[in-house]
Amino acid sequence: MRLRALPTLAAAILCGALFASAAGAQTQLEDATLTYTLTETWVSQPPPTHLALGWPEGHAIGGVGLDPETGYVLATDLDDHAVRVFMPDGRQVRSLGRRGFGPGQLSAPRDVAGLAGGQLAVSDTGNNRVQVLAADGTPVASWPVNAPWGIVAVRDWVYVVSRADRRVYGYSLDGSLQRTIDLSGRLTAPEGLTYRGDLPTGDPEIRPSATFAVSDPVANLVVGVRDNSSNVSVLQSTLRQVHAASAWIDGSSLYWVSALGGRGIVVTHVSGELATELSFADAFDLVLGPEGSVFAAVAPEGLVHIPDLQYLLLRETDTFGRLLQPRSIDADTALLVGDGAPRAQVWGRDGRPLEDLRFDRVGPPALPEEDLTPPADLATSGPRRYALWRSNRIRRIDASDFTPVWEPAYDSKRWLTGISAHGARLASFDLGNQELLLFDEALRQTGGWSVAGLGFSGAMDLALTADRVFLVDRHRYRLTVWSLAGELLASREMAGRPERVAAGPDGGAFVLTRAGWVLAFDPDGEPIGAWSVAGGDALPSDLALDDAGRLYVSDLGGEIRVYDPDPSAPSGLPQLGDAGRCGAIAFKSAQPSVLQYGEPVEVQLVVDGVCPDDDDNADVVLAVDRSGSMYGAKMQAARQAGINFVLNVTGPRSRMGVTTFSNGAEEVQPLSEDRAQVIRSIASLEAGGSTNVVEGLSQARQTMMKAIERPGNAKIVIFLSDGRHSIGAVPLRYLDDVIASVRRDGIRVFTIGLGADADRDTLRRMATDDSHFYYSPSEAELDAIYAQIAGRIVASPLFREITVTDRVPENMDFLQGTGKPIEPAWDPAERSLTWVLGEVLEPGFRLTYQLRPTQGGLWPTNVEAYTEHVDGRGEPGRLVFPVPYVRIIGAPEPTETPTPTRTPTPTRTPEDTPTATPTDTPSPTATDRPSPTPSPTVTPTRTPRPGPIYLPFVTVDRCKPQLRKNDIVLIIDSSSSMEVPTRAGGATKRDAAVAAASAFLGRLSFPNEHVAVVQFNAEAVVLSDLTGDITRAWSALERVSMTPGTAIDKGLNAARQVLSGPNRRPDASPVVILLTDGRPTFSSAGDVIIAAEYLKATGATLFSIGLGPDVDPQLLMLLATRPSFYYFAPGTDELGEVYEQIARQLPCAGLRSR
Repeated sequence: MRLRALPTLAAAILCGALFASAAGAQTQLEDATLTYTLTETWVSQPPPTHLALGWPEGHAIGGVGLDPETGYVLATDLDDHAVRVFMPDGRQVRSLGRRGFGPGQLSAPRDVAGLAGGQLAVSDTGNNRVQVLAADGTPVASWPVNAPWGIVAVRDWVYVVSRADRRVYGYSLDGSLQRTIDLSGRLTAPEGLTYRGDLPTGDPEIRPSATFAVSDPVANLVVGVRDNSSNVSVLQSTLRQVHAASAWIDGSSLYWVSALGGRGIVVTHVSGELATELSFADAFDLVLGPEGSVFAAVAPEGLVHIPDLQYLLLRETDTFGRLLQPRSIDADTALLVGDGAPRAQVWGRDGRPLEDLRFDRVGPPALPEEDLTPPADLATSGPRRYALWRSNRIRRIDASDFTPVWEPAYDSKRWLTGISAHGARLASFDLGNQELLLFDEALRQTGGWSVAGLGFSGAMDLALTADRVFLVDRHRYRLTVWSLAGELLASREMAGRPERVAAGPDGGAFVLTRAGWVLAFDPDGEPIGAWSVAGGDALPSDLALDDAGRLYVSDLGGEIRVYDPDPSAPSGLPQLGDAGRCGAIAFKSAQPSVLQYGEPVEVQLVVDGVCPDDDDNADVVLAVDRSGSMYGAKMQAARQAGINFVLNVTGPRSRMGVTTFSNGAEEVQPLSEDRAQVIRSIASLEAGGSTNVVEGLSQARQTMMKAIERPGNAKIVIFLSDGRHSIGAVPLRYLDDVIASVRRDGIRVFTIGLGADADRDTLRRMATDDSHFYYSPSEAELDAIYAQIAGRIVASPLFREITVTDRVPENMDFLQGTGKPIEPAWDPAERSLTWVLGEVLEPGFRLTYQLRPTQGGLWPTNVEAYTEHVDGRGEPGRLVFPVPYVRIIGAPEPTETPTPTRTPTPTRTPEDTPTATPTDTPSPTATDRPSPTPSPTVTPTRTPRPGPIYLPFVTVDRCKPQLRKNDIVLIIDSSSSMEVPTRAGGATKRDAAVAAASAFLGRLSFPNEHVAVVQFNAEAVVLSDLTGDITRAWSALERVSMTPGTAIDKGLNAARQVLSGPNRRPDASPVVILLTDGRPTFSSAGDVIIAAEYLKATGATLFSIGLGPDVDPQLLMLLATRPSFYYFAPGTDELGEVYEQIARQLPCAGLRSR
């Protein structure tokens, strides 16, 4: 599924303290030896199995054919009594014929065949005749046939099935009968007719004998015949209600592709064994197109296109080939990819999926239930492939039975964070025991060593080479290099939090940081390059390099980006700073890098950094529900989130403890600075028993208060539960006294409700206030919630105050109102943009705005951009952003040719005296290469310091309602389950949905915004097309009616038809909001995913809402444009708030939804 190559003009020139040596040496590296450029992006999901073309809703379709010269698709419309002509991409060209009995008129056009010169032949059962029409519908010829059905053209003859006569007739184009094939002895009601090819006669003067396949849905037979023989052979006898069948050759294999009534399009082997199928409510006819494509007449979609039968044969509606939030990746001769599904995929280096290693298809014996989950990490080396699970098991997955397997001793309390392979060796890091483990290819442990001598290591990933191991420490922000004998070779501190590491083919290391930087090191740990891989809305999750040195970056947004070394790109490395100081990286990008004249370019400024604060300490007790309902994926997620939390709390004097509760409560780990011991305690948690919330909170308080108090350490309890208090001997009313004691002791309590059964009311009451309560619809959100709490506990400022200034060239127009997440101050005289940000917390910020170039050529997007700041430790500083270039094509010819001038070279400003003499802005001139030197510095006017703000890394387009222009489709589940409330005495889900959607309409800006309403149950109905009249939309909502069934895919398909219909405005942003209270019942999850992908492929932004405990949160998250666009409403009371949040997320006109 390789998709597109994305051009980039230059890599980043980095400024700021990016690397810090452990020795604290002050060094300047002038020459970077390594820079990579983005060359390809592989999309997150493969093409869908089929595409519904623009068939009129509710119209019955007859048969399909192809124009032999243009490739246009011909289809008969039984309701309009016409033939519709489509381009292969689904755009209708024209409609021919109308109802009647005269020449050129049609009564019941059953099938159609394309002829030379744009003519076509139509079998008309209503008029009992065959008509030949010209390309404009003019009648050319006509002759009678009794109940004509399937029709095909072979050279200059037309062959048609007579259903009543049970014969196939062959006619020349003037209507003269040339051939008769009698089927009366074998078939009951012949319908479908497909041409199979010719049998040569050996004499060029004699017409070749044409062969056909004839289908009979009553006799359930497909027979083979030829036009000069009475022989009839049975080709298929196992297919029920077969309306049409055509032979398809794939390489050396022969298949039959059939349209089956009540089933869909079915592909079978010659033996009759099923190969694959594509389900439809009904299927009537099909025709094979070029390169294994199929056009089919089906219901209720009408006309559909299956672009690749081979793809259908291999993948059907499975998720193979889709990148469902990919989170781990490794590469050698091929790529091994792990995502949100319980499997690993093998992808070729050409961007095509090759193999699907499903964990739930292993056996016998099958994998244990706790391993039927997405892998924690993957590794590959040559033919060897390995997977690590959160159960701490490692398996070889290149064998069909997933053996051999390694698992730790039951009481070892290990927590393996990653695996890496090289040659016949595998390495893993045990975070709990602070040990690096080595294995051979049979997963026998061959060695290892402790890293505890360096102090606690929060290593979450590692990379193995022929003679070294690289460890990245998330807790201490460092890279360590080890020999295979366990000798420490190097240690390098960083200004960005390292998340993942991969080895290059030359034995060096590539580190991915939290903010999306890749930092390259040689085998000795010396920095050799750095660049950003997180432009726009990118969410990089892992990286890998193949044996050719290509870099692959997986992204949670559902894609893999490919980077190649680019020695021609300007490169540089920043100054190295002392260990322990605040450090930051400044990067600037412009996308697209090549654009048409008149189009805008989005400019992005990113600052990422770290500023450790030794005084930012806390005492934290993690109270974890270990009742039986936490067994399996919930407990695995709780352990993972808790351990990550331990790493995220960086204060050196912070202490952590662990308590659990089920029937009773116990202290698993008293407060301790020993993070490894705390991690071992979390790793040992097992589920079982009931839920005692009262003693759970009481035990957490006791663990906190019995420890020796440390002045300055905040007291924190994080309480996780997935259920309700169920111990009758300890009444829930006792909880009030415990809460009072906790607050009296000054303990700050965060509570987390996990899953639909959590007692949210009680957990809210236990929390310090409403902002301290979090709800996690499923275990998938748990890690992010713990990370957010950690950020609130230790909110270290990266900058105490910072001002960003960006000067815009004369040939770039700033587009006011495009600044995100805040609008900069624009000074047209100085042509400068200024953001006064005040206090900024780690990890930094991301600012974007848009420019419109006014001149063609290759141009810089800014004269200079820099920060003036005071860092989190009170030190003044300055960062200079690199200068990105864009190429503008298609500009009008200039009246004068500007005189070329050189880009000015700035003078370096010492860090302790950040002032310089301002220079005049030069007139812009085109240049052949962007200059790799920074721009001149200026001293901005200091402005008063505002209060602290939070600047998120992932921004969402927001604007005033009156500036929005959206075409919105509301899809509402109208299954019978919507007739019941989510709580006793509450409103029904139907009434709550209508009320919340009606209130949502009131927040829109009519008539700028238009709305359509679609309901779905077993079928989908458009209650109201797009309209700018709010009363019509309200009226449609009131008509939502209940029927059994939950066909989510049909609701999505109906929304896509609305957005492709005549009321769709081309200048409005398409938005779809899906609400459901259940799981798909009339289709598979794969069908639903495919329907969503078709919808999103049109450019629509898709929000999904799950109402109540019966939804599939993982599926709804995959359907949404991005995971954060999925919302969960536990009950009807929360539904209005969800719609209100979505109303605030709607995009502005002309702005891309993220």
